Amino acid sequence: MVKEMSKGGDKRKHLIHFHIGSSNTLHYVEKDKVYAVLNEYFKGYTVIDATGYYEGSPEASIIVEVVAVEIREELLRIAEELRSRLDQWSVLMDYTLTVMLEADKPREGG
Repeated sequence: MVKEMSKGGDKRKHLIHFHIGSSNTLHYVEKDKVYAVLNEYFKGYTVIDATGYYEGSPEASIIVEVVAVEIREELLRIAEELRSRLDQWSVLMDYTLTVMLEADKPREGG
């Protein structure tokens, strides 16, 4: 499991996106396979339906967004697993430093 956000205070983490297009053979995104891979590594994530273009033709795509501590080698392994299990020529992954500001939980009686 990739280390994710912890609660409270200023936490420097990474916003990670996986851009996944339609299967090369089925021509749609096999979301059940995506979820199976992601659930192995992350407690939570967001999936955004999108339209990608390859060689001028539109295709169903998704963008997966997750906030986690950067573990580059593990993220590359996840991207490769998604590419392989979904019969893709490529999966695009990007990540940027993100600062998430959260309030600490109020203390009882105060």
